[in-house]
Amino acid sequence: MVDNPVVHFRMPYGAVRLEPGPALERAYDELALVSALQGIANRSAPRLYLCGVAGGGEADLDAFWWERLAELGWEVAQAPVDEVTRLPDLLERFGGLARGLVVWDPRVPATQAVAATVAGVEDLLPVARRPAPSLYADLVAAGWCERVRLDAPDGGVLFTGSGRIPGTDLPSSGSAKCDAYLWTKAHYLDRGRCSPVQLAYYIDAYWLKRPGVGGSFWNNTLVNSDYFIGERAFFCDLDPWEDESPIDDPDQVPGTDGRTLRAILRSAQGRAGGRMLRVGGFPPWAFKYTTHGVAGGKHDPVPTEWHFVHVVSEYDGYIEADALGMSAQANASFTRHLPLPPTHPQRPAPRLADLAEAGWCDAEGRVAPQRFFAFYVGDFDAPSWLYQALPRLWNDPDRGRVPLSWAVNPNLAERMAPALAWMRATASGADSFVAGDSGAGYVNPGALQAPRGSGLPSGMAEWARHCSEAYRRWDLRVTGFVLEGFAPRMGAEGIRAYTGFSPGGIVGQGLPAIGRAGGVPVADLASHGVGHPGVEPGAAVDAVRRLFAPLRGPQFAAGRAILMPPSWYRSVAQALEAEGITVVDLVTLLALIGEFCRRPPADPACLSAAGGAVDAGGLRPVPHGDGRFRLEDAAGRTCLVLEPQRAGITGHLYLLVEGWDMLADPPRGLTLEVVYREPAGAASGGSGLQCTYPTASAAYTPARVAASHTEDGWRRMSFVLEAATLWPAQNGGAHLRLSGPAGTAVAEVRLRGLEAHGGAG
Repeated sequence: MVDNPVVHFRMPYGAVRLEPGPALERAYDELALVSALQGIANRSAPRLYLCGVAGGGEADLDAFWWERLAELGWEVAQAPVDEVTRLPDLLERFGGLARGLVVWDPRVPATQAVAATVAGVEDLLPVARRPAPSLYADLVAAGWCERVRLDAPDGGVLFTGSGRIPGTDLPSSGSAKCDAYLWTKAHYLDRGRCSPVQLAYYIDAYWLKRPGVGGSFWNNTLVNSDYFIGERAFFCDLDPWEDESPIDDPDQVPGTDGRTLRAILRSAQGRAGGRMLRVGGFPPWAFKYTTHGVAGGKHDPVPTEWHFVHVVSEYDGYIEADALGMSAQANASFTRHLPLPPTHPQRPAPRLADLAEAGWCDAEGRVAPQRFFAFYVGDFDAPSWLYQALPRLWNDPDRGRVPLSWAVNPNLAERMAPALAWMRATASGADSFVAGDSGAGYVNPGALQAPRGSGLPSGMAEWARHCSEAYRRWDLRVTGFVLEGFAPRMGAEGIRAYTGFSPGGIVGQGLPAIGRAGGVPVADLASHGVGHPGVEPGAAVDAVRRLFAPLRGPQFAAGRAILMPPSWYRSVAQALEAEGITVVDLVTLLALIGEFCRRPPADPACLSAAGGAVDAGGLRPVPHGDGRFRLEDAAGRTCLVLEPQRAGITGHLYLLVEGWDMLADPPRGLTLEVVYREPAGAASGGSGLQCTYPTASAAYTPARVAASHTEDGWRRMSFVLEAATLWPAQNGGAHLRLSGPAGTAVAEVRLRGLEAHGGAG
């Protein structure tokens, strides 16, 4: 009888020395087998719970989460348990649920991942074929039968990277590693024997070659496999890049790994029946596929992450980013059985009356001339990061003393339900919840839209359905960060989809600093962040300060911080408040932007400066890395003076049309009038000022000069913007850009023609 009571198995592996050799191999092999056994045992009911993973400052993360399960009222976690400490006793208790062994070949490390796939599909326990003394030898001696062998019958290597892939009519890829995955694809994925919507992307047995790189035994991520084996997932570990041979298979033709990964994703997508693919895991950047340390790749870690997510997105997949150095997460196969209510309400978004009562706007929705800032509290797009980081962060004594918007992706409830349920049960009035990168899963939404590198039609409708259900269940109205990485920015199809399931607002890359989309407030996010471990509060305050311009009237900004405790946020917030910057949560910030943008933009929209500040009458400057300016008096007028990043290059002034609705009918022709002064030393009668604007074909289309004349040193120039779209396609989500030599002084800008073209949305 295995149903009751629950068994706790105390894992003895964490203290093993991270040195290649028999001791580490034995610990690795035992943990792989135990995790597979757990996935099989917990498939239909919670029976086996593992204890002993250390991380995030906790000596025993699993004991911590077991206590939370009991606090949440789960009877399973409140009943007595049986403690087991020896593997033979565990096998005696649960071994009858397995049909035998799948034996993998240490000479081809990828066969460890293949064995995990086979284990889930066929209810087998994976083990490496090693000479005695070894776990394999012990199991065979105990009478366990070898149901599937991933080496040749004579003990030789099965996957050689030549000829034909064994057991198929497929020609070899030229890589033993990739042949092993293509064999698995042909026998299990293509035939519908494993789940098409559950993929596990975790480092294979190559980890044993350089175990110290990850800094912890648990970063072999074997404990993550229980959930995926229980779900009969497809396991793989492949380099996503097309232009390199990975360090674990240096003789393959460059890109063979990448082509194999795409073949797997294409097969899964074709069998998913319109469902999104869940891809657990993350590129093992410290071990392979990047330039980091000994990883041997050609690309830096962040570009590798972005490329991987882009590739997965092109096949209607999202990732759950179990990334180093907190890549391990145990017991997801157990906690997925935690009973959850059908919905999880959070405190409602502020109404106009609430904003007015706080003094942030009047009863008509006119927003007070303050600087408003909100923290995006990340990054919680990975179950493993919730599992390891949340105990420290959520229990910080300063939580509840500063408005925080916790960006927890709702799809994580499948693999880390205790964290989401615990947060909701113990949230303070200052805690709000938004979705993180990029909704119900880390995806590049722009890569869901056609045309796509995969050749597939748009997957945006599937993504919208997937997110709508998750947002409804977890009462989410705001998407805190749409992360596009290397993918194209979302077009109208994607923006419309987000307005449907994220009606409280959308924040992300490629969006205007403030604006609307179909009436839904949108904003840009300082995606490079204002804080991460090691950043002092003073540096964060400086970063936030740079998000605001010397501008009269209300301003709005959001900044991303990663894995910072509430005490850090409180220190930053106190310093910001002392400078007159009002700190609100992200839900409130978007509500204020919605009120500010509710009125249509003025025609003409104008911008000027006086008395040390910019007056935005429908046009506002957008501070950006290559678009900086200073205020300075020039010939009796206060001007915006272009400040290039480096000497000798052109300076830029990015401009935003306030209140413009992204989904409004685009203007077909606009006129931009600029009054400016050329810098000292400019050629007489010449003009280095240029205007670029977005059209359907280009983000930086040069505007045509219609008229120009100079009087008393001031030049008045009129630009014609033909077939303009005013899509926020330029840097910082800007609509327009003025460019000129350093020292160009802009005194006044007017944009005409908005009223005739649906600017009200």
